[in-house]
Amino acid sequence: MSSVRSIANWVALVLRVGLAFVFAFAATVKLGFGPWASNGGPEAFAFSIKGFKMHDVYPWLMPDHVIPYFAFFVPWLELVCAVLL
Repeated sequence: MSSVRSIANWVALVLRVGLAFVFAFAATVKLGFGPWASNGGPEAFAFSIKGFKMHDVYPWLMPDHVIPYFAFFVPWLELVCAVLL
């Protein structure tokens, strides 16, 4: 029984580290860090959020004045989640 629990703990650890890597990579791309994010940054992320045109269909969901704050806040939230995982 303990070997099954040990394997489950290792699988959970690998999944947590993998998810943390995904969050950290997504945050660094959105913040414009690293060689893979040559044209990134919060401005580019805000532009891609506007590209979904959610604010045209549902203006109450994502107003135009909220998008820059959202584009700045989300990558930092992803980094915090990656560290906490």
